[in-house]
Amino acid sequence: HKFDNNQPNVYIPVGTLSQNYAGIAIMLNFGNQYTKLTTLLIRNYYSTSNPANTPNNPMTIHVWSNNNGVPGNDLFTPIVVNSEAGPNNPLGLTKIDLRSIQALQNITGTVYAGFTVSNGSCAVLGIQNGTFYKTFVNNGTQWQLSQMDAQIRAITSQLTSSVNTTNLENLIDIYPNPTSDL
Repeated sequence: HKFDNNQPNVYIPVGTLSQNYAGIAIMLNFGNQYTKLTTLLIRNYYSTSNPANTPNNPMTIHVWSNNNGVPGNDLFTPIVVNSEAGPNNPLGLTKIDLRSIQALQNITGTVYAGFTVSNGSCAVLGIQNGTFYKTFVNNGTQWQLSQMDAQIRAITSQLTSSVNTTNLENLIDIYPNPTSDL
């Protein structure tokens, strides 16, 4: 599944304006494996004519827990980012670096990544005929499965089957001990 090669298929409006969804998320299912969520890529869309009035106000980025098959609680304090889409870059690819967020270091199971807009609107591109059915939208009161696939992608570290901790005490010996000079 790839981005649209700069040919917008459909835009999905998120925000506080009329006809907008309150939030959008993609489902990420890592099963029993562990990973580190490092980056989100969101293909935003900006236009003043087609479709009319798709501004890109700041997005509040979330990673939600799984709540019986829909997004649940935030896994970290959400962060606000500006969309890369604008008058000079109508199909901007917004990159969100998540590497410093401790809560996303060892994720397992199902989580949801996406955004809300606290004031105004921000558009994300989508594929009209859903292929994966992993996109969820919030209609203002509840989350529901979308019939469109949002162009939100996640970059993770390599999947592992477990997280090991190692106590390094008494594993390294330095000789000669004591020493002088070198």
